[in-house]
Amino acid sequence: TLAMLRDIAREEGLSFRMGVLEADIPRDLLNRAVQAGEVSPIHGMPDLTTEEVDAEDVALAAAEALLHPARHAGQTYRLGYDAKSYGEIAALMAQALAKPFRYEPQPPEIFLENMRAAGAEMAYMHCVYDHYKRYAARTIPGADDVFDNFPAIAGQEPVRWAQFIEKHRAAFDYEAAGSR
Repeated sequence: TLAMLRDIAREEGLSFRMGVLEADIPRDLLNRAVQAGEVSPIHGMPDLTTEEVDAEDVALAAAEALLHPARHAGQTYRLGYDAKSYGEIAALMAQALAKPFRYEPQPPEIFLENMRAAGAEMAYMHCVYDHYKRYAARTIPGADDVFDNFPAIAGQEPVRWAQFIEKHRAAFDYEAAGSR
């Protein structure tokens, strides 16, 4: 996403200072943990919904704001387009990959221990842990809200869960991952 913004800025001759907040778990760390069976949902939580925003959708919205600053000046855009429960996501993955997937909640302490064992940056993992507990307690207002603003922002539909799974099917194919 950051690279895409820099490329667009360079192509358009734009120069600006940009603050960057690193908020993603490194994909290679997450993929290794998933493949090793070290990452599981938290036990005792209701079947929560989660809305995924594809990083390319975020980049596209940011690019539109950079390319058309007058149109987007002063606007705040909330992104989130396809809320699904973990069980629903597992069913979509099973259908797309023709392999069994299931949602099995685990205690939050197991998540922290698995992240520690995987070598994750623990200050960030504690933030994820705290956020997950607040989310499960339903104390984050609007956490499952979905919106219909993306076509107006970017001129196209956002990536939905089924498309996201298909786009990243190699990362989710646990049998193929074991043979790599």
